[in-house]
Amino acid sequence: MRNVLALLIVCFSILFTSSGWTHEGIHVMGIVTAIDANHLDVKTPQGGAVSVTLTDKTAFASKNTPPTPRPKVGDRVVIDVVKDGNGLKALEMEFSTPGDKVKSSK
Repeated sequence: MRNVLALLIVCFSILFTSSGWTHEGIHVMGIVTAIDANHLDVKTPQGGAVSVTLTDKTAFASKNTPPTPRPKVGDRVVIDVVKDGNGLKALEMEFSTPGDKVKSSK
């Protein structure tokens, strides 16, 4: 019985943390195909294209070593967005440059 209670407490604390309520929970993931100061285009894993508006409040988090300030064409992105009129506005963006593929020794 204690294990069930502990599991319920963990589940509810995950579901009801403050970070879960900060935005609508819409995410865009994929590869950057175009970028400028005000927007970027992303090709999704399903092959679709999504355009996202960037603002001066958009937060960028680089996973590159060394870190880079903004993504570039070809980088992988995960973007937290909100609906803004007819489009999407970026709140936070994590990005990284695709790693080199491991070459086979054969």
